[in-house]
Amino acid sequence: MTDRPRHSGKQSSAQIKKDGESEELVATIQSISLESSFPPVAWLRECDLLCPGFAKRYLDDFVEERQTITTVEIEHVRHTHTIQLRGQNFGLTIGLAGIFGSFAVSYLAKDPVTASILGGSTVVCLVAAFVTGRLANPKSDKEDEKSAPKSVPKNIGKNG
Repeated sequence: MTDRPRHSGKQSSAQIKKDGESEELVATIQSISLESSFPPVAWLRECDLLCPGFAKRYLDDFVEERQTITTVEIEHVRHTHTIQLRGQNFGLTIGLAGIFGSFAVSYLAKDPVTASILGGSTVVCLVAAFVTGRLANPKSDKEDEKSAPKSVPKNIGKNG
């Protein structure tokens, strides 16, 4: 595999010509529609010739934007992980408390009916909370793909 960015998309062009006989002007327009967010090197060179230093400023801004987006995405993943871990810890604590409570009632009170009600209701409530949480926030790959925004090709070029 190559480390170079992929530049595929649609290219359109026209030309400005002044016809000597009929004195007509024909406009030239070049446009490139890319599937990549990184511009073609030829375009950067051309822009840098027209405005010296443009390519460096553009690439610096591009790298800074990518770093900002990456930082935000990493923080989102960390936050999601923290919330999920906290929920798992609370669920484990409640489940263990219910089971130990049912063992304590069974051992100390010698009442197996109350112990089974306490242990069973704890497990049922935890399962109900888990299922309710999953129904409220379904997480499936198909739904994530449907809700993800489609990438819009950028039109980069010069207008005559």
